[in-house]
Amino acid sequence: MAIRKGAREYFQLSQDDRILIKKLEILTQAVERVYPTSKYLLWRSFLQGVFAALGSTVGLIIILGFGAFLLMQFKFLPPINSFLKTPVMEKVLPQNK
Repeated sequence: MAIRKGAREYFQLSQDDRILIKKLEILTQAVERVYPTSKYLLWRSFLQGVFAALGSTVGLIIILGFGAFLLMQFKFLPPINSFLKTPVMEKVLPQNK
């Protein structure tokens, strides 16, 4: 009959490993204080995603609007300029006459 060794004899942790484990436990406790439940974490992540998408959309609209304005001022590309002078686009980008 074989004698089984304990888990401590198989896995000897060095002092550096023990320090690392202690730091991870402290980090885990800090995260649990900030996010007490997973529901709060999911809600906060959802809102963060919504506002990131909203900010990206607004930024893209500003950049595209500025680019369209520059193309209209320089009359650089006639096909684009004729598209920008359509009635729908004139409501969005009024012409200075």
